[in-house]
Amino acid sequence: MSNLLINEAEHEVVDFADDDTHDERQFTLVGKVYTGRVMNFQKLKRISMAAWRPRRSVRIQELEDGLFLAMFKHVVDMSCVLDEGPWSVKRDMVILKPLDEDEQPSNMEMSKSPFWIRLLNLSFSRRSENYVRAIAGRLGTILEVDTHHLKEGSKYIRVRVMIDVSKPLCQHLFVTNRKHEKVTVGLCYERLPNFCYWCGHLGHTEKECLNKPTNIDGKVFENWPFQESLRAPPIRE
Repeated sequence: MSNLLINEAEHEVVDFADDDTHDERQFTLVGKVYTGRVMNFQKLKRISMAAWRPRRSVRIQELEDGLFLAMFKHVVDMSCVLDEGPWSVKRDMVILKPLDEDEQPSNMEMSKSPFWIRLLNLSFSRRSENYVRAIAGRLGTILEVDTHHLKEGSKYIRVRVMIDVSKPLCQHLFVTNRKHEKVTVGLCYERLPNFCYWCGHLGHTEKECLNKPTNIDGKVFENWPFQESLRAPPIRE
């Protein structure tokens, strides 16, 4: 063993002095279409650009493993795309995440997406921002609370939450009121893309579900485990 030769380069570390010069990768998102089907990349580019409406140019580059890069010329365009999501292509959800320059895109965790979620039937005694954050925190990381909808006259409370889309959609939460009675708080999701009425997962419909019993194929059920009511109607100003 003592006679084995090792290339000297294996003992060297190539180090760099980082600088603050502009690099377009600073304004780059890693994207993934959350679907079990093969996505037409040219269609993805065309639909994304039409939906995003960037003021400066954006270059979209296809990667392996169903991933793509969206390279923005200006940080404002990138921020608007992140803030206005979630996005979808042909009703299939598009997950977007800022590029971590020290990580390979194929190794990045791409299973979380922000959603505006409406809390229905929430008692007035639990409508303070602190209560709302505690309740919605069961769904994921709280990004924002719409304080405008905290007023007593609102039918629902809006909360922006980063949720794990690899899990089934949550349909309701249980909360106690001041009388210590258990109250069911319904949930619905704004701009909800395709999801399965059988298993509650995003990325496919009940027709494509591999988990439902085969004896119900071709049948229509009124009482699927998950319902279209999870999809929030547009907000009327």
